[in-house]
Amino acid sequence: MIMRQQPLSPLPSASSLTHGHRLPCRSISIRRVSCRLPIVPFVTSPVYLAAQAAVVVGLSAAIDAGWSGDWSRIEVITTEDEATVRNVVQQVLTFHLVCTPVAFLAAKAKGNDTTKATLKTLLIGGLACFEAVLSPPQE
Repeated sequence: MIMRQQPLSPLPSASSLTHGHRLPCRSISIRRVSCRLPIVPFVTSPVYLAAQAAVVVGLSAAIDAGWSGDWSRIEVITTEDEATVRNVVQQVLTFHLVCTPVAFLAAKAKGNDTTKATLKTLLIGGLACFEAVLSPPQE
């Protein structure tokens, strides 16, 4: 039995995806156009702030578990688990170090506070980098 392929349907147009509404975009420079995202309400929401707090508390607990020796002494984790936690923390901190220059450059390009973006990204990582990249420029 020979099966016929159905012709491919054309891709939907951008106007059909947005239901005829234009996206709110503004020009940042002559060469680059960026769409304004509703980032400010998101980064001030309790969920985002709780996620940041969870990252800080989790990273602090992991550093304590990996390097203090207390957790294995009271037999909460084994020494092998401590080594695994140390390895994971080192990878997470490497990720934070990779995110930090991205956040710095994004904040600098937008005229935002580079010190805040850099230090926050070192501590929180991807969430703070996400915030620095998507936050609107200071006016």
